[in-house]
Amino acid sequence: MAEFSCDPVLNDYVSANKETLKQITISELASSDLAFQQAVFRSFDAVKKREIWLNKIQILLETQEYSEDAYLHITKLFDYISVGFFEKDNIDSHSKENAEFASDWIKYAKNNLGWSNKDVAFVIYRLYTKQDQFNAELNSLIKIQQKATTNSECNCNSSTDFCFGSCNAGSCAISSACGFAWSQECNGVCN
Repeated sequence: MAEFSCDPVLNDYVSANKETLKQITISELASSDLAFQQAVFRSFDAVKKREIWLNKIQILLETQEYSEDAYLHITKLFDYISVGFFEKDNIDSHSKENAEFASDWIKYAKNNLGWSNKDVAFVIYRLYTKQDQFNAELNSLIKIQQKATTNSECNCNSSTDFCFGSCNAGSCAISSACGFAWSQECNGVCN
C-alpha cells in the first residue's frame, strides 16, 4: 500500500478515498490542515499536482494586493511550473535547474521585493490561498511551542525548505511533497 502520511489514520483515509480526493479543489484543500494537504497532495498524479499549484497561484494573483513587480514575479513562478513539472523523471533530470530557479526566485522576492521568510513560505511552501490560513498555522504552532511540524514524519528538504527552524537530514518514511512548490524529495525533518 502506498504511504501518504506517517499518521496511520490519515494514511488509511487518503488511501481509501484516493479517487474521490482527485476531485478536491484548491479552496477545499487549502482550508485543511497542513498534514491533510500534504497527504492528499502525495496521492495525486503529476497532472493534478500541477493543476493544484497553478490554481493556488492564480487565486493569489486574483485576490492578493501585489505591487506590479511582485505580480510579475509570481507570474514567473506560474509560467515555470510547466507541463510535466511534477513528473518524477522531470524532477530528477532538472533538479539542478529547479534548485537554481527556486534560489533565484526566493532571492529576488527577499532582496528586490522586500518579502520576509513568511511571505515567501506563504507563496511557495504552502497551498494556502489566504494569508490568514498561513497565519493560523503559525499561531497554533506558537501556542503549542513546536516548530513547523513534529519529527514524526519527513517534511523538509534540507537545501531549500522553509522549516521555521532548521531541517536535519535523516531517514524519511515519506519522501515527497516538500520543498519548492512541493516538488522536491524530503531528506530530513524540521526541528
